[in-house]
Amino acid sequence: PDAVALVHGCLRAADRPMMRNAVVSMSLHRSDLTEQLRQITGPSLLVTGAEHHGFSPAEARAAASLVRHGQVAVVDDAAYLVPLEAPAESTRLVLEFWAGQDAGLYAPT
Repeated sequence: PDAVALVHGCLRAADRPMMRNAVVSMSLHRSDLTEQLRQITGPSLLVTGAEHHGFSPAEARAAASLVRHGQVAVVDDAAYLVPLEAPAESTRLVLEFWAGQDAGLYAPT
């Protein structure tokens, strides 16, 4: 509920022409970044919500498979705004991911 209230407040206060531009450029005319994923060589954690229909868990797994050191995490009971919907879980995932990097699970090539 707090995340929903935050987003609603932001949307109500947003400059309408700028919001339109964001929706058009980021959603309607979004570029396919598949080739760019293959160029990422550093450790990368892709996080999505189990209920995200624009970047589903299956799509996240497919994207992570293109990244040389890609991993995916799916957060239950979340959709589009995982850090706001599940802040404790988001924090845990990132800390565990980086702890794994510190433990040598990623070796640069």
